[in-house]
Amino acid sequence: MNLLRRLLSKTWLCTVALLVLAAAGIAACTSVASVQVLSAVQVDSLRMQADAGRDDTALTQLRSAARWGNVHAQRALGTTLLNRATDLNMASEGLQSLGKAANANDVDAQLLLGKTYLQGGTFFKLDYALARQWLAKAAAQQDKRAAYYLGLMDLSGYCGPIDHAASVRWLQTAADAGLPNAMFLLGNAYAAGKGAPQDRRSALHWYMRAAALEHPLALQEIAYAFQNGNSGLPRSEFQASQMMRGVDHALRHVKAAP
Repeated sequence: MNLLRRLLSKTWLCTVALLVLAAAGIAACTSVASVQVLSAVQVDSLRMQADAGRDDTALTQLRSAARWGNVHAQRALGTTLLNRATDLNMASEGLQSLGKAANANDVDAQLLLGKTYLQGGTFFKLDYALARQWLAKAAAQQDKRAAYYLGLMDLSGYCGPIDHAASVRWLQTAADAGLPNAMFLLGNAYAAGKGAPQDRRSALHWYMRAAALEHPLALQEIAYAFQNGNSGLPRSEFQASQMMRGVDHALRHVKAAP
C-alpha cells in the first residue's frame, strides 16, 4: 500500500510538472506570436513613442519584435536607433537592423539605407557605393524616390563620373511618378540641354508641373519667364509678381525631401 501511494505521488508530481512546463511553453509561444504579428500600424506607433517620445519601453518592444523577424519592426528599430544614436554602438545597431529589413526586400528599408549612406552621419561615414547599391535595389522595385536620388547621384558625379543622360532617365521616372523635385531638375536639364535636347518649352512644361505642386524654385523660374517674356510666355509683371508671391508661400511651407 505504501509503495502504491509513493508511486501515485510521483506520478501526480510528474503530471503537475508537465502541466507547468506546457503552460510556460504556451505562454512563451503566445508571447513570440504576439510579437511576430504586430501590425505595421502598431509598429509605427511604437516607433513614434520610442523615437520622438524617447520611450525606452517602446524601444525594448521594437527590439523584441525585430529579433523575432518582424520586418516592419526591423526597419522602425533601425530608423529610431539612428535618430537617437548617442554613440557608435547605437548607430551600428541601427544600420544592422535596417540592413536586415532591406535584405528581406523591404523597399522602404532599402531606400532609407541608401539615403543614410548618401548623406552620412555623426557616427559613420557616407559611402556612395553602398548608397547606390541600396537605392538601385529600391528602384528595381519601382520606387520613385530611389529613382530621384539615383538621378541626383548621376547629376553630381557621386560614385562615378557625371552622367547627364543617365540622370535624365532616372529623373524622368521620378517626375512621371509625381515628384516635384525631379520635375524641377528635369526642367533644368531641358533648359541647359544637358542629358536632353535643349528645349525651353519642355523645360517650362516641367517647371509648370513642379510649380503646381508648390516647388519654390520652379515658381521662381516661371516668374522670371513672365518677367522677361521668354519660353513662350508673354511679358507680364503682374503674372511675375503673382508667381513670386507663390515662391514666398512655398518657402514658408517647405516640404520634406522624398
